[in-house]
Amino acid sequence: WAGAVLRAIVRELTGRGVATIVLNVAQANTGAQRLYARHGFAVHCAYWEGVGRRREIEPQRPEGAAHSATTDY
Repeated sequence: WAGAVLRAIVRELTGRGVATIVLNVAQANTGAQRLYARHGFAVHCAYWEGVGRRREIEPQRPEGAAHSATTDY
């Protein structure tokens, strides 16, 4: 069912003229990552949620940080 739902969402968005779709998925959610990959999405960058502040040093990616996947249609 997940694939059918994702296809319907992509079809609706592209029908409305959306050219880029971005998804956020937890790193541990490998099933969702595989589903998105089968539908043309690819890892674009890592991210982590939470309140942040600007630091003078480059922040380290926390253990378990999620990925952001994107695809262009």
